[in-house]
Order: sequence, then C-alpha cells, then structure tokens
Amino acid sequence: MSPHEKVNQNEMTFEEIIDLFLKFKRKRVRETTYYNYGNKIPYLKPLFKVKLKDFSYSHFERWHDYMQYETTLATRTKNDIYKFLKSILNYATDWYGFNFGTYIEKCKILIIQMRYLKKCYSLLMMNLRNLFQ
Repeated sequence: MSPHEKVNQNEMTFEEIIDLFLKFKRKRVRETTYYNYGNKIPYLKPLFKVKLKDFSYSHFERWHDYMQYETTLATRTKNDIYKFLKSILNYATDWYGFNFGTYIEKCKILIIQMRYLKKCYSLLMMNLRNLFQ
C-alpha cells in the first residue's frame, strides 16, 4: 500500500496503519526519530490484529494494562510509546477518516490519572519511610 491510497476501512488493522504511517513519515522526520519509531513498534503488538473500525476504549485499556504491568519500562518511555500510538491514531483520523478523537481524549484522562496515582503512591511510601525511621 502506498501512503494515502484508498483503503478498505472495514478490514484495516493496526499493523497496516502502522506500516502506512511509517511510509508517510519516512521522508518527513529525522533519521533518529524514524529509528526510534522502530523501537516503539514491538510494544504495540497487542494491537496489531485489531481492526481499526473495531478499536474501542477497552482495547486501549487492555493495552495500557499490558504496558503498565507486563513491561519494565520507565514511565517516561511508556509515555513516549503512548504519544507514538496517539500519533498513529491522529494519522488514521486525518488521512483515512477514522474517528478516534473521543478515544484520544479518554486516553489522555487515563494517563493523567495514572500519573496522579503514581505521585500519591510515591508520597505515601515516602511518608511511611519517615514514619518508621
């Protein structure tokens, strides 16, 4: 598939939109940025076979749980991968007419909530350490 050609929206999967996204970005981003895209793709594998027309918030939640509990990545790296996924969703929306706007907003809220919970947990642990010293 070449970038921006007519696609069958009923059959397109995340794996296919990622390929189209990468082809589109190849000549538009720095080589290091493109290289880093390749490092992020393996973490999107749980979404590869999901058809874009079927993508829902529950798919995102399952992927988020996978990232949160089954990987040992730093929070910063996880956020970079999330931003990469968001870029792909925006690309699919802008160029192929998919409507991921509401999911992207819900995803932002989930990420903000996770950051807040992490801060609360850190403060709790710090206070417990101080209490028992």
